[in-house]
Amino acid sequence: MTPRKLKRLLLLVLGTYTIGCNLHDSTKVPQYRTPIWVYNNDSAFFQRIHFALCSADNTLKLKFPCLTVQPVLQISDEHGPNYVLISVTRGEFVRSADTSIKVTFDDKTPELWPIEAHIETDDHFVVLYHPKAFITKLKKAKYLTVEIDIKDNGLQVMKFYVAGLQWNVNAAIK
Repeated sequence: MTPRKLKRLLLLVLGTYTIGCNLHDSTKVPQYRTPIWVYNNDSAFFQRIHFALCSADNTLKLKFPCLTVQPVLQISDEHGPNYVLISVTRGEFVRSADTSIKVTFDDKTPELWPIEAHIETDDHFVVLYHPKAFITKLKKAKYLTVEIDIKDNGLQVMKFYVAGLQWNVNAAIK
C-alpha cells in the first residue's frame, strides 16, 4: 500500500471512529438536530492537512460480505484548497470514464455531479469534480442526498445533515 493510500485510509478510519456510527437505517433525516461536522488538522508526512468530516444519517445495508456500511463525506486540503470525497469502509463504488452521481441539496432539483474515475484510486472513495462549487452549495444547504451505484448492490441513497459547515473555499478551515 502506498503512503498516499495509507494516509487516506488513516484519515477515513480516524473520521469514522471520531464521528461514530448511527446504527439506525433511516430514510428521513430528522428535521431539527445539531450538525455533526468533525474538524481536524493532521500533520502527516510533513504536511499539514485540514479536513472536515460528516457521517451519513443512514447506514447502507449491502450484500455479504459488506453488510452494514456508514458513508462519510470528507472535505480536505490534501490536494489543494478544496478536495471533496465520499467514502465507505466496505463495498466498491461503480465508476467509469463518464461517471456522475446524483446529488440533491435540500429540496432543490437533483443534479448530476461528475466524479473522478481513476484506476489507481481506491474503489472505496469517489472524488468529486468542481469541489469549490460543490462546497459553496453545501455551505448553504441543510441536507444533502447522494445517489450512487455500489458494485453488486445497485443504486444506494446516502443522506447527510450538513448544516453549519465551516470551510473557506479560498483557504483552509476558518
